[in-house]
Order: sequence, then C-alpha cells, then structure tokens
Amino acid sequence: MSRQVLTYELQSSLPHLPVPSLHTTLDKYLRSVEPYVSKEELEQTKKLVQEFQKPGGQGETLQAELLQRANEKENWLAEWWEQGAYLSTRTPIGLFVNVVAGFGTFHDFNRPVSQARRAAETIRYTCEYLEKLKRELVPPEKRNGHVLCMNMFRRLFSSCRIPASPTDHFKCVDPGTIRHTIVLCDGRIFVLRVYDTQNELLTIGDLEVQLLHILRHAAYLKSLRLNEKESPQFVGALTAMARDQWANARQTLVEMDPLNERSLDTIESSLFALCLETSSPKTPSELTLQCAATNAGNRWFDKNLQYLVFTNGMVGANMEHAHADATVMQSMFRWLGARFLNRKGSYDTFIQSRQHALGFLPPPELLRWHVPDEIVLNTIPKALTEFQLHGSLFQIEVMRTELFGKTKLLAVNLFSDAFVQMGIQLAGFRLFNRVVPTYESGHTRMFLHGRTETIQTVTNEVLAWLQIHDRSDAKKADVVEKLKRAMTRHQELSREALSGKGIDRHLFGLSMAAMQKTGSIPPLFTDPTYGKSGGGGKYVLSTSNVSGCPWLWGGFVPMVAHGIGLCYSCERDYIAVMITSFDPSSRDTEFPIDSNLPRVTASKFQVALLQAFHDIYDLVERTYKSTDPLSKL
Repeated sequence: MSRQVLTYELQSSLPHLPVPSLHTTLDKYLRSVEPYVSKEELEQTKKLVQEFQKPGGQGETLQAELLQRANEKENWLAEWWEQGAYLSTRTPIGLFVNVVAGFGTFHDFNRPVSQARRAAETIRYTCEYLEKLKRELVPPEKRNGHVLCMNMFRRLFSSCRIPASPTDHFKCVDPGTIRHTIVLCDGRIFVLRVYDTQNELLTIGDLEVQLLHILRHAAYLKSLRLNEKESPQFVGALTAMARDQWANARQTLVEMDPLNERSLDTIESSLFALCLETSSPKTPSELTLQCAATNAGNRWFDKNLQYLVFTNGMVGANMEHAHADATVMQSMFRWLGARFLNRKGSYDTFIQSRQHALGFLPPPELLRWHVPDEIVLNTIPKALTEFQLHGSLFQIEVMRTELFGKTKLLAVNLFSDAFVQMGIQLAGFRLFNRVVPTYESGHTRMFLHGRTETIQTVTNEVLAWLQIHDRSDAKKADVVEKLKRAMTRHQELSREALSGKGIDRHLFGLSMAAMQKTGSIPPLFTDPTYGKSGGGGKYVLSTSNVSGCPWLWGGFVPMVAHGIGLCYSCERDYIAVMITSFDPSSRDTEFPIDSNLPRVTASKFQVALLQAFHDIYDLVERTYKSTDPLSKL
C-alpha cells in the first residue's frame, strides 16, 4: 500500500509564478482593449504603450523590478495582490468584499431540523476536517495532472482580518493551539469550547446541549431589557463599517480596557464563527441574500469562516475573502457536504452527550465588554443603519436549470465553461447594447502561493459573433462559425491565464512597482482605455466558475454599482447561477456608477441569461444534427 502524501508535502516541488515578457503582455493588452474603444482612442493607447515599452523607458525599468522581485520571493505577486486587491480596501467588507455560500444538502424540505442540532453537526464536522488538516491528511489537490498549491489551507482556521490604517493585516494563530469557536446569538458573542479536557472533540450531543444553553442565555438577556451602556449588544456591527472607521473604533476599545482586548483576541483567534439566526429563509435566493446583507449586529465580518444557521435548519456562510479564494473554501465545503450525506443515523437519531455521565458540562462563556458611551450610543447604531441601507439595495437571484448540463452540452461538443461565458456575453450584449468589461477568475495554484488571474472573456472574436447573432439577415452557418471562433479563443485565453501567461496581474504588478519606486503610476494606467476595458477593478460583469460541488451555491457582489456578479456551477445534469446586482433606482452605494450604461437588475439578467442559453444551444444543436459534427466549440 502506497503512503498517503501529506497536505503540504509537495509545496517545495511547485514552480514559481513566472513574470511574462513585457512586450508580449503589452501586445496582448492592445488586442484586449480593441472591442471597447474607438479607432482614435486605440491610437492614443498605442502611443502610450510605445512610450512605456521603449528601450530604456519606464516599462523596462519596472519589468526589471519585477524580475528582481521574482528572484527574491517565492511568489513575486502574492504579497502585492493581497495588499492591493484586499487589505488596502477601505470600503466596508461585509457586503462589498466578503463572499457568501448556501448549503443545499442541509435542508430537509419535508421535516426541518432543529437549529441547535444543525449547528452542532456543522461545528462537529468542520472540526473533523480541521483534525484532518492538522495531521496533514487532506491530500494535495491536482488539476489536469498538475499539483496545486495548498498554502491557503493554512489560513482556513484561526485566522482573522484586523482593521488598520492605511492597510489591514492578518492575525493567524496555529489552530492546533486553539480549542474554541465563537457563537453569535442575538448580538451577543459566546465562547464555545469544542474540545474536552482530554483534547477530544465534543460529540454532536455535547455541542447541541451547549448551543441550546446559548439560545436560552441570549433569550434571558433579552428579557431583562438591559441598558445598552451596561451590557452592550451588537458589537459585531463595528466590523461592518468602513475599514478606517472600524480601525479607530477597535483602537478605542483596546485603549479603554484590557477586558476588550482579551475579548477581541478570543474572537480573532477562534477556529471559526457561527451565527444563530432568528429567520427562516425558504429559497436559495433568500438564504444567500440573508447571508450577505442582513443582521450585521450578529456577525463578525473579519473572521475567515463564519457559518449562519437559521431556525429552520438551513445553513450558509459569510467569509472574508482576502485569506483564501473560492477553490480552497469549496474543497472544504465539498468534504463537509459528503460528511453530512454519509453520517450515521437520521435527523431523529439521538446522539448521546459524553458529558451526561458526568452530569456536568461547563457552559459557554459570554464575552464581556467595556465599551465607551460614544460607541454604544452612536457608532454601533450608525453601523447597523448603514449596513441595513446598503443591504436593502442588494439583490440576489439563484437560478438552476436542468435543461442544460455537462452531459447534454458535450453531446453537441460544447464545453460548459465556454457555453456559460458566451451565454453571459449574449445576455449582456442584449441588455447593455454593447460589450462590457468582463472578469472571469482563473486560478494560478499550479504555482507556489498562486491565487488568481483574470480570464479576458471579451475578445474581438466574441464581439464579431455578438454583432451578427441577432441579425435576421445573418446566415446561421456564419453565426455558428463566429461562435466557434469566440469559444476557441476563450479556451486559449483560459489556458494562458491558468499557466501564468495572463495580462491582468502582470499589469497590476507593473503599477505596484511604479508606486513603490516613484509614488505614482504611469500614464498607461490613467488612460481612459484602461478603465473602459476593466482596469482598476471596473469590470461590469464579474464572473466565477465554481463547478464541482453540486449541493453548494454562492457568490459575491458586483465590482461596480451598475454591474452584475455571476457565480456559476456546471454539473452533469444542470447549470446553476447566482446572480447579484444593486438596486438600479439608487445612487447610494460605495461604488461609482457609469451613467452611460443601462441599469440592469439580477432578475432581468437571469431572464436574459436563460434565453441566451436556449438560443446558443438551439443554434449549435441544429447545426450539429444537420452537418458533420462540429469540431470542439
């Protein structure tokens, strides 16, 4: 029997992320912006590129900085990306940065499970996964034969984002030294120890007893109608504020009383958080919306992992995004789903508490605070009000269609990711009346400490197809041929992005090198063309493929207020998409709005996307049946 490879055993074998050729990246950049700009704008951008890359020019100097950095660091991009894309963000992260997930397998439609039982199972199974990770029994992941970097798994537990100015930072504690989680209930924060005195995980029965105690304790405190100044509630709402405001409030708490610092340390070092909610979402859309945009007083948005368990037993999560990407969280959730499905007994099975024989189970500890009046009376209420306002503008639609799936698509030589991306482009073209900057995330975990790269979905080939797809005078054969070229180009760019040959992160690195060296960025990055093509995070359509976890759905907010977020899963017999948007009637958001574009809602995009799927599939199927099989589309 071969020995199991340990979780981090292959890290040293991973290649380092390459620095692409400057000229290659700039040539690709010019090609990538062509669908968005006029000939005159393109000529101006070409002049800037020529100036930037001329011999002895700024581009060569900055490229040399990147090459030197690549020689000195395990990953030349990782630290900059974490700082520039996440930790330097000053907007509130709860709604605008964090990602959410809903767990479909956990819902019994005919017989809801009790909240305490569901929460107990969730905690127990998550801790079982932690135990596997501590012993490095989670096998290294592979994709298409390539070993993937497992570094982000080190921050799945006992990790927390800490607010600071001008940038936040991480607090990471060895989870092997931590024995507790935190549980939030009615705005109170409790410490739940998940290991007993023998260092054994508490049973589901033990945990259920403890969670019932927390529910009763919180209800009792509520019945007392305590003075907020004497017993502050909703301290977690502070994590929903803009980062500089939260940093100031946190510093005030630390300086006010060592008690506050101890409570903060307990939260930040905890394995993860779990929130007991008072609502009962009935649909995937309701579940994910409540995970993303409600009840800020019962959250700690800085935690790496934060479960939400509702009164009807449904489970979701709200997760800080800087510590790990979706592919890593998905790996753990996939294991968790399988553990739920394979557990022994039904939901009616009584699970004995080990502590019953002893007759004593130390109760969870309610965290104490000494909070200044200004924070209690003004800062916390303001944080709650602002989050509620922004949350009310957020819209989510979860769509699942069994009319399409990998099996059906492959039968006509359609690859699922390209099919979905072309559907998104056709829907967007019909709604926005033009192509708009589109971000598809692709992972670079084939490299040491790799994270993501942008797959450029909008290309000249895509634009050429879109311009004739809905024309009544277009020949179907021509439409199919252009669609084929668009999909082929998308697959080429996907492979380039995953192999470290994308352009977005290279351009980002050049701009970061310029900022560090001169304190300013080159004209290339202030050129209107850069923003029109999505540079600087101005992508109107933000998309991500999270296939491979059939019982899970999740997603994120759009990158811009007038944009759409799309997180999709292509499974054997269906396609599921979580679509997000902001209320088009409002201008009160944290993001700038392009008034030249129509405002599109998630529900409107859902209708257009489903129609686009039908139109593309019907077109290809008819052609496939009437001629020799198409080459791979």
